[in-house]
Amino acid sequence: MAINWRDCEHMYLNDPVFSHLVKFLESFLETCEMAPSDLRAAVMFAVTRHEMRRPPRVFITNEEWIKLTQKNSDLLAENPDLLPNPFKNED
Repeated sequence: MAINWRDCEHMYLNDPVFSHLVKFLESFLETCEMAPSDLRAAVMFAVTRHEMRRPPRVFITNEEWIKLTQKNSDLLAENPDLLPNPFKNED
């Protein structure tokens, strides 16, 4: 998803979190005397590290979801011991 200048300006004017982040980064650039290219690289590195730590997303169709739900429902109907029993004392 590409975000252009107009989109960023809209978010800056309408999203207080985005606006605060932009102001923070501007301040960081000015006070730390960091090059914009270094900040851009650091942000991309942080985003990449964040994405790598997250579990992969799994996408399935509605039909697949219905089949999976029905299969699990049938399995639990045949094996009620698989269901957790909140009243069972495990001691």
